[in-house]
Amino acid sequence: MKRYILIGIIVVVVMIGLCYFLLNQQQNNQEDIDVAEDRICITEPGKAYYPPKEKCCNELKSIFGPDVSPEECKLLTEHGGGAPICALCGNGICESKYGENKCSCPEDCK
Repeated sequence: MKRYILIGIIVVVVMIGLCYFLLNQQQNNQEDIDVAEDRICITEPGKAYYPPKEKCCNELKSIFGPDVSPEECKLLTEHGGGAPICALCGNGICESKYGENKCSCPEDCK
């Protein structure tokens, strides 16, 4: 009988610990979402930005930097990376002054 009581207590303690862990994880995930939503909006085309604290807003899209060789372009396209810049990519005009080129914005620069 004492054995069953001990097992019951252990099960209750484990369940309480698991509930605490899951609630803590959920709170941490919500904090990550809140931080992401609090990023500063970049509205100036051609401006480089720091992704954890800033984001491209309005009609601006994130593109790679303009100083990318054709070899690097292939790697960046396949694996991501590069210096992010906010640009008007997708408006049908290839605007090199904002960092757009065949690699960073193929929609505009054909």
